Amino acid sequence: AASGTRASNSEIGVAFVHVKKGNKELPTLEQPRNSAGKLELLALQQQLGVDLDSVAVENAVCSKPAYKPLRSFNIEVAPNQHVYLRGKAAGPHWLIDALFS
Repeated sequence: AASGTRASNSEIGVAFVHVKKGNKELPTLEQPRNSAGKLELLALQQQLGVDLDSVAVENAVCSKPAYKPLRSFNIEVAPNQHVYLRGKAAGPHWLIDALFS
């Protein structure tokens, strides 16, 4: 009998996340999907210090992803899909910058 936790973990699966922060490519991340099969980007955006504005979901590594405007921070992905994100670098003072820009 296989343990149930292992099976549910592999069902949740991971997505490979490629982030372009300004003109800098960050190392590829493996992000777990949530139980609904979605990738939660809000925490990722905060951790990476990037203000995400575009997303592309591809089945394989892709040199020219088909970016679309990012409309939601929960995006649906299948296990092992590649998610390309891009945005502006959001420094520690993004809030101050926003207030005074």
